[in-house]
Amino acid sequence: MPSISVRLLAEFTTKPVDDQMRILAAQKRPKAGPAVFMVPYYQKTRNAVRKYFAAGNAPAVLTSAIQSLPGSVAQKHRTKNNARAIQAFRHHPAAARSLTPVSFKPVTMKVGGVGVRVAPDLVASEGKKTKYLFLNPTLTALDPEVARRIIEISYDLLSRAGVAIGYGDVEIIDLPANRCVTNPKKPRSSVLKTATSNGQWIVQLWPII
Repeated sequence: MPSISVRLLAEFTTKPVDDQMRILAAQKRPKAGPAVFMVPYYQKTRNAVRKYFAAGNAPAVLTSAIQSLPGSVAQKHRTKNNARAIQAFRHHPAAARSLTPVSFKPVTMKVGGVGVRVAPDLVASEGKKTKYLFLNPTLTALDPEVARRIIEISYDLLSRAGVAIGYGDVEIIDLPANRCVTNPKKPRSSVLKTATSNGQWIVQLWPII
């Protein structure tokens, strides 16, 4: 059974067929070689954000994270972009929130026959609520429709998995947009139907990609 992330599915549902084929090809056949085993490009940023909140919103954690980034020529671009993303988070509205990280095991549910993985970058308590937060550390703000679909599909899958979650508890910390994206409404049935039909489409395409 093919397996993809909820972010990829949300993006996939908004793309024309040619782009969908490219997305699946990149997912099924990533570049060969050592790069396959490297940690995600922005993992240092994600770790810094988690440690920042775990330390009670300690700015020194972010400074330390930037200082500890690799200094090698081979890592130059990755280091530059992670430093930029961590600095962006420092000035992001989310940095002022009282979020306490909690343990969470990623959830994988079937959507039209394809396994879809929901793995928020940060799961944290905020007052009496638990928030499921995705981080966009890239240079480009998320397309509003893609962002909304990530939230809607994530909410649906977490609910189906038995997670006690309310509307508005899934959020995206969009660094380039300098805002947190949420959707305090019930997921659109049309989006969930589209996700299911696209899941079926992925299953059909997978063997021939």
